[in-house]
Amino acid sequence: MNSNDEEIRSADGTRLLVRRAGAGDPVVLLHGSGGGLQSWASVAARLAGSYELWMPA
Repeated sequence: MNSNDEEIRSADGTRLLVRRAGAGDPVVLLHGSGGGLQSWASVAARLAGSYELWMPA
């Protein structure tokens, strides 16, 4: 677990692990089937300077 990872709960109580990075308007980056938050590493590095990124694990 990264220091930017946090556990949140959805409206129905489901626990979700998300990684947050950057600052600014929020953007949610969703990976596809079989992917993971690491699939966003290069994109997140470019966007984190302008946006608050939320990446579900």
